[in-house]
Amino acid sequence: MTPPGAVGVDRVLNTLAARTHYGAPVLVVDLGTATTLDAVAADGALVGGAIAPGIAVSLEALWRGAPHLPRAYALTYGWSDGRGGTIVPI
Repeated sequence: MTPPGAVGVDRVLNTLAARTHYGAPVLVVDLGTATTLDAVAADGALVGGAIAPGIAVSLEALWRGAPHLPRAYALTYGWSDGRGGTIVPI
């Protein structure tokens, strides 16, 4: 189990909302400035997670590291419940 204070409040609230809405166990994926994945066990405990660069940061790094590829941008369309897709590379 992840010790209290080891993750940010945003990740705790994401897992609480997912557990409340979908039940547990559940895997929570947040595609924001950072991409986070958090696992909630069947008993509701936050088991742990991972954090990686977000989509915009990753696209920028890809373009800088492979300049022969066309540049792509991440556009956001506002709030989504995950069914409509909020980020589209162009």
